[in-house]
Amino acid sequence: MPKIFVLSGEVSGDIYAGRLISELKRLSPDSEIYAMGGNYSYLAGAKVLADPTGIAVVGLVEVVKHLKEFRFIYNTIKNHILELRPDTIVFIDYPGFNLRLAKDLRKRLPNTKFVYYIAPQVWAWGRGRISLMRKVVDKLFVIFPFEEEFFRQNGIEAQFVGHPLAEVIKERKIDRAFLDKYHIPRGKPLILLLPGSRRQEIARHLPVMLKSVDKLKDEFSFCINRAGPIPEYLYKQYILDYNIPLIPPDDHSSSFYFSELAWVASGTAVVETMFHNKPMIVIYKISPLTYLLGRWLVRIKYVSMVNILADRQLVPELIQSKFSAANLIDWTTKISSDDSYRSRMLSGLRHIKDSLTVYSPSQIVAKSILS
Repeated sequence: MPKIFVLSGEVSGDIYAGRLISELKRLSPDSEIYAMGGNYSYLAGAKVLADPTGIAVVGLVEVVKHLKEFRFIYNTIKNHILELRPDTIVFIDYPGFNLRLAKDLRKRLPNTKFVYYIAPQVWAWGRGRISLMRKVVDKLFVIFPFEEEFFRQNGIEAQFVGHPLAEVIKERKIDRAFLDKYHIPRGKPLILLLPGSRRQEIARHLPVMLKSVDKLKDEFSFCINRAGPIPEYLYKQYILDYNIPLIPPDDHSSSFYFSELAWVASGTAVVETMFHNKPMIVIYKISPLTYLLGRWLVRIKYVSMVNILADRQLVPELIQSKFSAANLIDWTTKISSDDSYRSRMLSGLRHIKDSLTVYSPSQIVAKSILS
């Protein structure tokens, strides 16, 4: 009976962990599966021993503020793993935590297989982590095609398995009564707001988005996708004076389906928007100090994954000082009024979607783990 420990730290990683755990349980019902993760890992059947998804942060400055919480979870999980001595540990994304943990555990668990699913983006920054990955990772499963060659060239056994969001989205249902359910008028194009999945992202992004809403409310209707770990009150303190429905996770596919355009905080939501074939404007703002450090460390021209994969500015990026209500309004007007520009964007997004779609990434990874 295989004993497996699955480690994820953010909502997106927890979603992928849930898919993987479900496949592991389907293929090997007697598997003993433990996890660090959230609700998706729990519902898939794992015994969840710690949940860091509610304190997800981005940037060095923000991490320092939550250092005590991270340290407690880190020590808790490390002690559980050393006590359980699993046959396989699956590290999902979350590299700041997971790579350090893998380093601490490697020599103490010589007979345990270390699998990494969804690679740290060391091709963008943090290349010093490559030598560590060579030492601690037995098998790496990557979700972007170019990553397979990159990691193999750097001495790491890597396999491209496709993006797991493709299978997640394919199984979601569309509620045809969505507009009526949330009292969204039918006469105006719907813009979907995706301000982020972390608390500080909501605080930095949503007020600017709402300034744009003020100027565009006569032409468009709006809704906001609520991130799973973020409580409603954190949104409602901003939207109290706005007639904008807050959409729970179960209805996210419907909000994508009925929307004409998305304003998206850079991250997994950009790829999700791409899989839903929707034009988008990518936004992001972090603390000035984190941004200055990032500019020094990061090696890539673009912030959003769709532009990185296209190797051109396929979708507009409004980052830091460029993220303003005026710029958001200007780009919204352009995408809505320029059919040729919108068509070129959608064509590019479809091409990327096709390149990332592989049948059941979770099944591929699960079979490899159990083999």
